[in-house]
Amino acid sequence: RFANAYHQKLRERRIVFSVLDEIKGIGEKRKRELIRRFGSVRHVREAPADQIAEVVGPKMAQKVLEYLRQHPDVRYKDEVVR
Repeated sequence: RFANAYHQKLRERRIVFSVLDEIKGIGEKRKRELIRRFGSVRHVREAPADQIAEVVGPKMAQKVLEYLRQHPDVRYKDEVVR
């Protein structure tokens, strides 16, 4: 239990910059919630709008999906820059 919490905190600290930071209206809290829920930006991009809306609301979910689909050149291997 403690090991899981420790590793989760480490992972959260490593998330310094991602393509989600480029989306107006996505701040640190929403970025962390999206990554926590979906695991990666790639999974956010592949998720249906209604699932993303559960985290950020319907309007922001549309903005997130539009941005990610308009920028298909995002390198998912390095999607989070430390």
